[in-house]
Amino acid sequence: LEQQPLQKTMEELNCYPAWWINFRNGMFDVKAGKLHRHRPEYYSINQIPHELDMKVRENMEAAGTATRKFLSAALPDPEDQVMLWEYIGYCMTRDTGFQKFLILRGDGGTGKSKVIHMVEEIVGADNCSGVSLQDLNERFFPSMLYGKLVNACADISSEAMMQVDNIKKATGEDIMICEKKNKDPTPFRSYAKLLFSANKIPLNLDEKSNAFYRRLLILSMEHKPSEEEKDLELSDKLHAELGYSVWMPYRCIRQKNAFHQWQEIFHQQKLLPRIFPALSALWQLILKNCL
Repeated sequence: LEQQPLQKTMEELNCYPAWWINFRNGMFDVKAGKLHRHRPEYYSINQIPHELDMKVRENMEAAGTATRKFLSAALPDPEDQVMLWEYIGYCMTRDTGFQKFLILRGDGGTGKSKVIHMVEEIVGADNCSGVSLQDLNERFFPSMLYGKLVNACADISSEAMMQVDNIKKATGEDIMICEKKNKDPTPFRSYAKLLFSANKIPLNLDEKSNAFYRRLLILSMEHKPSEEEKDLELSDKLHAELGYSVWMPYRCIRQKNAFHQWQEIFHQQKLLPRIFPALSALWQLILKNCL
């Protein structure tokens, strides 16, 4: 009897368009808005651990009451809310064409960790890794991104970064090296989207170009709820409304006139701090003339 080889290379896996999302009840084509049947020849290794519930889409207002209330307080600007939902949708796919990563910036108690946990629940724990921005440039850590949809890490250090090579590779569709102890290195292209939260954005001291900042998206979360506003059952409420949260990225994308305009939307992100490239250039000038 002839049998297909059981072992597959990474290139032989995920044999379907990068903008499709694998749900429990089918493969969702984001561009066409159609749900296709699963097929064994797709060899998909990443599945969103939820069904795409068509009934939820018919009554979105009733399905996401607590989620909308939380995001309206944490991100009062409706455009920021839309951008978050769009980025979550990006995280659910293997598409990496927009070459962006997102940092949630704000003081403690502003809901940053709640948002990251919400994203992890939507995408699924098995599809996530948790490497910090700084550790991505350390040996062995990039291997954690191998075969993941999202790398999410809360409360990263504000310590300045002396290297950003792997961050650019992870977002730039370049080849990375998967290194594990006592094993041969394996080259791979990461499709894990990067999501972090921080009190302050780490400064990049590695390069003179704007390649790092060009990839960076920032959402500012500044509202700290009062004691009266705090909801001790918020996590449970957000979990109960995951059906709504699964649909919202697609709804926001379609309202913006489809998937292909994400890159233009991301480039218009108003919170990208222009001061950082200037500070980086100043540091390079100091190194050149004083050391």
